[in-house]
Amino acid sequence: MELSVNALSDILGCSYRKAAKMVRDIEPSRVDGRVRYYCLSTVIDEASTNSADEAAHQLARLRKVQADKCEVELRQLEARLIPAEDAGDAVERTWAASRRVLDRLPRVMAEHVCDAVGGDVDRVAALLASAVAEAAGELLDWPTR
Repeated sequence: MELSVNALSDILGCSYRKAAKMVRDIEPSRVDGRVRYYCLSTVIDEASTNSADEAAHQLARLRKVQADKCEVELRQLEARLIPAEDAGDAVERTWAASRRVLDRLPRVMAEHVCDAVGGDVDRVAALLASAVAEAAGELLDWPTR
């Protein structure tokens, strides 16, 4: 089957330029004006002979691109990490702020409860304080996974 470079590029699924490069060293089977026609089987045989070198080259390029991609992804992951010491400090500051809020809660709520139902503010505050302390203790004992 005789095909032009344009037809070869369509059949082989490559660019015109690549098809022209494949047939560069092959003698055309016929020439019609400016169009050269090449035997498909000859082009395929020649391409398979030259493709071993090209395949190795393409594989090397692929591996280099994959390695570069891995390196970029690694840098991105490293940029997202924070030192464990900094994370611990942040957790401690957050816990201290939460503890201050929780420590004020019994006294504030005791006044509201006593106004609503009547009773001794100090006794209600003591009951709420023990409940808050127990809840805070449970938070401290909460396993981190």
